Amino acid sequence: MSSIDLRYLASREWMASEIQAGRAIPHRRQVLSVDLGRLKPQLVKRVEAVADAFLLLTVKKKSRVCVLDSGIDPELSFGPTKKQLTPLDKPIIDSLGVFPELPAPSDDPLAVVKAWEVWLREYTEKALKVVGDMSANPPSVGRDEGRFGGSVTWDSVGVSFGEGLATQISLDQGAEAIRDVRAGKLWLWAANVRFSSESVAAAREATDLPPSVANELLEEGSARDLAAVYIEQSKKRFLAAKAHDLARRAKVDDFEVEMKQWAEKHGSDRLRLGIEDGYRMNSRYLTERIAAEAPGMYAMPASASREDWASKASSPSGEALRLRRRIAAAMSRNAPPNLDGQPQAEIVSVKKPPHEIYYTDSGVETEDGIVGEGLPSRAGWPWHVTFENEVKGLGPKPFEAVVVKHWLGRFHLIGAVADEHGNGPPGIWALPDIDRYGDDGVVTAVDPDELPPNAARRKPPEPEREDDIPF
Repeated sequence: MSSIDLRYLASREWMASEIQAGRAIPHRRQVLSVDLGRLKPQLVKRVEAVADAFLLLTVKKKSRVCVLDSGIDPELSFGPTKKQLTPLDKPIIDSLGVFPELPAPSDDPLAVVKAWEVWLREYTEKALKVVGDMSANPPSVGRDEGRFGGSVTWDSVGVSFGEGLATQISLDQGAEAIRDVRAGKLWLWAANVRFSSESVAAAREATDLPPSVANELLEEGSARDLAAVYIEQSKKRFLAAKAHDLARRAKVDDFEVEMKQWAEKHGSDRLRLGIEDGYRMNSRYLTERIAAEAPGMYAMPASASREDWASKASSPSGEALRLRRRIAAAMSRNAPPNLDGQPQAEIVSVKKPPHEIYYTDSGVETEDGIVGEGLPSRAGWPWHVTFENEVKGLGPKPFEAVVVKHWLGRFHLIGAVADEHGNGPPGIWALPDIDRYGDDGVVTAVDPDELPPNAARRKPPEPEREDDIPF
């Protein structure tokens, strides 16, 4: 990583003085792009430690910082009723603000890093009081706006050190233990968000406690001991996944370099001119390259994929076997090496697909208007509207697909398989036409400027489970 962006706020006093001086400053938000190559090693470590310590989320169109050590997930809300929900991070944000604050904009990395270090430490300290208050007065209702969707509860938290090596930390065992277990789960979540599933799997194998040690800890350790070991192990797995991911990425060409080289040889004038003039052209590049080399497929960011989103197919159909061979030939002819060498096509059963590969549903007409417009087609991802006009999901229907993992080092290509009559899985537009893929790897391209499919813009909530917990 050659540079890291650190966001912060300039003070209200600075903004007021700027406005009074006749400069129309629209907001206090600032970003310092820190060039790590220009810093001393000790400061590089501090910048990286700050960047590792949080995830930046968008919750209801507003930026929120998820501080991993705090155990506080900003996407969670709790309260006495569904109509009286308060974001879990609200008491902390009311006290500290949404980002660290400096007196004025600064180009000094040390000053910005110091502000972040203080803010992160105070956030984690205040989180202990939030968790304590929640434990002393458990709320009746919870809601998750992000990873899980639907309702959540505030009760005991599961701790697992491997298969068959699990227990529960309950509210009466102390706020500090609850906070640290939840923090450990956030560190594990952050590893899955930031790094490839292969890197996370390798990190897990490298850092898991030996079963004998885990058993002894579960039998004799206190809740505090369990929580302390759990967060320590979670951080170790995060750092191991980070190191593994960096090592893998060092084997392949930089994405920007590959994009420029491809654009010069195969791209449109629009793509070449945009890159030459310094514009961000990633989206256009993907559109043109998919149209030329993988028509009909959808590129899912690898960083957004869940570990269990698909599994290798058993007894695949003849249509899938034929499509896989042709897509594999196209990848061999056209695709650059990925993190593991030449990209491989495989047949999978997709169980947790991205919502973007579905056509959008027109929604359900109710007395209060249209509900569910923009969700995936109910034909492939069943959902319904309750009497309270709330959407309840039933989960997507699994389907057979050909996938190419780590295409361009960043994406998993997904193409659903049509049956012998040419019909694809219900509701899915990502359906490659086998006739466009030659046995020799030559691909008949599509027009990158043809109208894109009317794809789903969001997904329905996942099915509620009795054991739903915030993490």
